[in-house]
Amino acid sequence: MTEATSKVLFKKGIWIKEQQGNLTIGSLDKTEKNIKIIPEKLKKVLIDFENDMLEALYGERSVDFEPGRIDIVKMFDQIAVQFNAYELKISFSGTDPGTYQGDYNAVYKIIERFIISSLPTKDTDSQSPIIYINASLTDNHLCIIYRDSGSFCHPSKLKKEIEFIQKKLNGSVHYKAMSGEKSYFDIMIPST
Repeated sequence: MTEATSKVLFKKGIWIKEQQGNLTIGSLDKTEKNIKIIPEKLKKVLIDFENDMLEALYGERSVDFEPGRIDIVKMFDQIAVQFNAYELKISFSGTDPGTYQGDYNAVYKIIERFIISSLPTKDTDSQSPIIYINASLTDNHLCIIYRDSGSFCHPSKLKKEIEFIQKKLNGSVHYKAMSGEKSYFDIMIPST
C-alpha cells in the first residue's frame, strides 16, 4: 500500500466489525465497497487496541473533540515531524494555543507550502536553509512571521497560497524585504 493510499484511508475513515465469526474491515468512503477479513495476527493487536480505544472514549482522561478548534502547538509539532530532515525553528507565544478556530487542513497546507517553497530544488546546489516560524495568537488571529535563512521563499512562488489566505481565509499576507538578502512574510489568519 502506498503512503498516499494510507493517508486517504485515515482521512476518510474505516470501520471494523465482527461478522460471522470474523473481524472485518472496510472503508467509510461510500464509493469503496470492499470488505476484507482481518488476519489473525492483526486481530489480536486490534482486540488489545480496543481496550485502549474504550479508555480513550469513556475513560477518566478522555478529551472531547471540538470541530474547528485547532491546537496550534500540536499542528506545528506535526509540521516539525513532517520536515524533520530540515532545520526548522518554530516558536509559539501568546494566548492559549487551544483557542484558535479554523480549517486545520487549510492552515496546515499553507504552512507546508511555505516551507516547501524555501527548500532548494534539484536544479540548485544550495544547501537547505534554516526556516524560522514565529507564531502567536493575538485577538483570536493566528499571526505568523515566516522566513528562511537564504530568502528562498518569495511571493512569486506562493501566488495561489497568498490569494487563498486573502480571499478564502479572510487573512492578510505582507512580504517585507530588508537590506541585504533578508526578507520575511507577515501572515495573519483570523479565527472563524
